[in-house]
Amino acid sequence: MLWPEKTVILCLLALTLYWLSLSFAFTPVHGNRAVIGPVVLPPCGFKVSTGLPCPTCYMTRSFTLVARGRILAALALQPMGAILWLVLALSVPVLLVALALPRPLGPLVERWPWKSILLVFFLLILASWGYTIARDLGASGPR
Repeated sequence: MLWPEKTVILCLLALTLYWLSLSFAFTPVHGNRAVIGPVVLPPCGFKVSTGLPCPTCYMTRSFTLVARGRILAALALQPMGAILWLVLALSVPVLLVALALPRPLGPLVERWPWKSILLVFFLLILASWGYTIARDLGASGPR
């Protein structure tokens, strides 16, 4: 049956558009945090506790920078945030085409190398986290 798959695609499209729209709603930098209207995001609890950035530190600001066309600044701040924003943006037309196709995509997607895709994603997160830790330690010196 095609409709359950179309419902999943529609939900993925809605979530993707929601996350992309948030990146336009936030202001990239306010002191050391991102803001949306009068709301200032709280500091990262992991960073406050350890002095080191967490794997997703700077991701919101990276998203907002890419949304404003400042891709190099976003990559310098949080590489995975910039990559993830671009993947989400590129997925919108793919999801729209998938909605319009008369045949289900399930058999095609089931053949994707999901273990390899998830491994690469995990390694990119780790590399990005290592980069932000090294950058922050280099900027502030050893503690």
